[in-house]
Amino acid sequence: MILLCRLIWREFQKILMGMYVGADLAALCTEAALQCIREKMDVIDLEDETIDAQILNSMAVTNEHLHTALGTSNPSVLRETVSFFFRLI
Repeated sequence: MILLCRLIWREFQKILMGMYVGADLAALCTEAALQCIREKMDVIDLEDETIDAQILNSMAVTNEHLHTALGTSNPSVLRETVSFFFRLI
């Protein structure tokens, strides 16, 4: 599956800064990929053992998928905790 992430890294970093750990990022990417798959479920034949290569090649995780995943995922670190530690520095 192709990941088309057109978010500027700095923008993405601002969204995730200090709240998401590595496992959160993995879950975020997984949820974005699952969202992409859910959109193609109407053209995937679940009774076949394989998925047609054209269908697989047409799948691409987009910014919309990532933003949807952001809306459904919860970071491990609470914003209050992050702001508390930044005040200590």
